[in-house]
Amino acid sequence: MTRIIIISSDHADIELRKTVATRVADKSKEARNNGPITSVFS
Repeated sequence: MTRIIIISSDHADIELRKTVATRVADKSKEARNNGPITSVFS
C-alpha cells in the first residue's frame, strides 16, 4: 500500500509548503503539493 501525503496551504505559505514537500520526498514518500502556486507577496 502506497501512502500519499497531500500538502496544501494558502498563498502566504507557499515556500513552507515547498520545503515540506521536498523533505517528505527525501524520505522516499510521495507528496502531492496542492494549493496555489503564486504568492500574494510576489
